[in-house]
Amino acid sequence: MKNDFLIYRTNHEVLSRITDFFFYIDSPIERLLSKQEDIIPYPRATFGYFFNHPFLVTNQHTNESVNLILTKVSHNGVTVQPTSKRVKIVGVHLQPYILGYLTNQSAIRLPHIIQAKDLLGDNIASFTQKMESCTHVEEKFRAMEAFILKNLLQKDLTLITKIVQLIEQQSGDVKVDEIAHRLEVSSRTIRNHFYHYVGCSPKTYIELVKLKKAVYQLNFSEHSLTNISYDSNYFDQSHFIKSLKKFTGKSPKEIQKESGSFRLLQF
Repeated sequence: MKNDFLIYRTNHEVLSRITDFFFYIDSPIERLLSKQEDIIPYPRATFGYFFNHPFLVTNQHTNESVNLILTKVSHNGVTVQPTSKRVKIVGVHLQPYILGYLTNQSAIRLPHIIQAKDLLGDNIASFTQKMESCTHVEEKFRAMEAFILKNLLQKDLTLITKIVQLIEQQSGDVKVDEIAHRLEVSSRTIRNHFYHYVGCSPKTYIELVKLKKAVYQLNFSEHSLTNISYDSNYFDQSHFIKSLKKFTGKSPKEIQKESGSFRLLQF
């Protein structure tokens, strides 16, 4: 599947601060290692358009076919399954607080899987039309950039941005009280900002940052499970396995076995 992936990182001053990377996938379904995939809880929001090849998206709250999706940061897993003979996706992984720039609603009140048309309204129709008319992948990325910029609200999210940056810089090896002390705010303020702009607690986000690093190493390094556990800031191997089971329901060996499918380019 790797040859069917294209990754794009924007140089736009604003977008480079709120996105990780854009991605494009176009592949016949027979090239997938699995016809169904469990998406691991991930410390990023994701926006994706599936063209005329919708996916069946399932979690504990929904089971529906979608061709446009926005997911927020959550500890809940999602299962995705193609409903046609082709996988075609253009998407972007966004900073966890992106909902703060897209809506005035509190993120904690929004579902994990957000119907983009409910959040972004009439702008969706013109976006999908533009996507379908684009011939080259580069055009699709530019169209998605323009769409995001068009829908950004003017807000000052300096504090939540700094909080997230601190957690990322420490690879999750930091406590909420430490962050509060360094930024000279209360722990309650940090929690409130996370619930409002990210949609989960700071503790959950910290755990997801650690998990992301560990799963990446599981898939792409030859390090022992013990070394991965310590390097990802878990107390020991047992602590890592317990955390992995909590968020994914899977063992390290099961995660490694599933590596290589499309996984929406998470890891």
